[in-house]
Amino acid sequence: ATTEQSTEGDEDTILVATRRRDVLLGMASAALAPVAIFPITASAKCTDIETCREIGDRKVDEDMKANPTTALPSGVRYKVLRPPTGRNSDVQAKDGSTVDIAFSIGANGAYMYSKGFGFEKINVDGKKQSDLGLDSLRVKIGNERRDVPLGIEQALMGMTRGERRRIELPPNVGFETSQWRPEPVTKRGKASIASYKRILEGGPNQPAFPAVTYWDVEVLRIKDT
Repeated sequence: ATTEQSTEGDEDTILVATRRRDVLLGMASAALAPVAIFPITASAKCTDIETCREIGDRKVDEDMKANPTTALPSGVRYKVLRPPTGRNSDVQAKDGSTVDIAFSIGANGAYMYSKGFGFEKINVDGKKQSDLGLDSLRVKIGNERRDVPLGIEQALMGMTRGERRRIELPPNVGFETSQWRPEPVTKRGKASIASYKRILEGGPNQPAFPAVTYWDVEVLRIKDT
């Protein structure tokens, strides 16, 4: 038992280190990752606009072939940003699983809020520091009182430890299906949710609009019941 605990602890350390490296490399940029469902292609040297366009189109085509977008019947779409890691990568999330996740949400071209990706600050021993590897959300898939929107539960199905997906979430399976959980705790996050609600509901001078949200979700741990 001691050896198993030690191994799992080592894997947790490796997982956090990998996620820290991803953030430092810009793979999980607070300004960009939550608002784009497709990875941003790397810049390439070119001499004119047409050549640049051809290079960009080719890279997009290559990415789509290597890592196609999965579309679910509900309208949810996702891409795998990082495949699973660790010795428990064969354990998949399913209905009834308890899953610990890190997530980041964006909408309308802007970051909203997150947990566990290093974009927010939490108190640790009375000091504010990045929540990277220190915070997460526990989700019970299929729970009557949903911890995350229905569409996110659908996209979590089949995920394994260490895997990261970027999810495009339409409002028909969005926040309203989970009573607006997970709720933000920061002033910025609360303002972002209020603004998103206004877009969905519309107003005197603005018709209602079914805006999608974008989620980066990483599975940290899976426990089956």
